[in-house]
Amino acid sequence: MKTARFFAIALSTLVLATSAFAMGGGSGMGNGPGAGGPGGGMGPGGPDACPISVASDGKALYQKRTVTTSGSTTTVSVQLVAVGTSGSVAWTWTPPSEIRQIATPAGLVAVAVAPESSTSSTSSVVGLSLAGAQVWSTSFDGSVGGLTVTPTGLLAVVSKSSTSTGGAQMGSRSLVSLSLSGSILWTLSLD
Repeated sequence: MKTARFFAIALSTLVLATSAFAMGGGSGMGNGPGAGGPGGGMGPGGPDACPISVASDGKALYQKRTVTTSGSTTTVSVQLVAVGTSGSVAWTWTPPSEIRQIATPAGLVAVAVAPESSTSSTSSVVGLSLAGAQVWSTSFDGSVGGLTVTPTGLLAVVSKSSTSTGGAQMGSRSLVSLSLSGSILWTLSLD
């Protein structure tokens, strides 16, 4: 009974997310339209919106944020939580920085991560096994967005901002293909 209820909730969440995306609400996680402000983030509604992804083994994945305040210091910790088909937590993973987006190709969970600061110019895509163990990490000089599953791996858009001598913001964008083992297969300039 618990399993049926869990799948009904997961299916309802996916239907709502698909409807929001079709109406221009964005992907729910990541950079671009529907993202949670400059530099991307948790998507429409901010961190409390709690977007859900579903891995190929049926585990529901969500980002858990914990805010701790001690005196004048506030600390935010982030975890990726996988909930099994029985409704209990299967595993958690603590990323090296903020989770920007999750993609779920067969047999893998791919997570785009980047520091909270919009001034940072590095990010990475991390591959996790379906058991939550990190199996690879690929770093980029720029911000990763648009993480998408393809039949052969993953695609991502890497954007890099720079300032010209006149002070105007300039930048470059590249389409990057990753294998399911994290290797860069090819890069194409989108400029």
